[in-house]
Amino acid sequence: MNRYPFHPVFFIISLMSVFGLFYMVFFQTKVFFYQLFVWAVVIGIIVLIFRMVMKRRLNKEYAQFLKAAKKSKKRYKDKKMKSLHKKGYQARARTSASVKKRRNPNHLTVIEGKKGKKKNRALF
Repeated sequence: MNRYPFHPVFFIISLMSVFGLFYMVFFQTKVFFYQLFVWAVVIGIIVLIFRMVMKRRLNKEYAQFLKAAKKSKKRYKDKKMKSLHKKGYQARARTSASVKKRRNPNHLTVIEGKKGKKKNRALF
């Protein structure tokens, strides 16, 4: 097991960076704040570009969602109107004669074979 929680090279680089940061704060304050300002501006620009790209993408996806929802609503409304029309027609037809329900044939088929015989797993 390692004696150090971090690799010695990482420790040396961290120590040098802290020393450089303190040196800039105390002896080159103007340069330090200028660099801070530049980094803040660069990061701000990157965040704004990222937000604009994501907003466009989300707006596009949201518009597609709204379009699909509208289409679905319209389709559901049409089905509902047709079913109401059918129900009215069926109610009139039932009064004249009883109607048998028709079922669609199943699209499932039975596969014949040896269903009761278990496979011998030792042979595999």
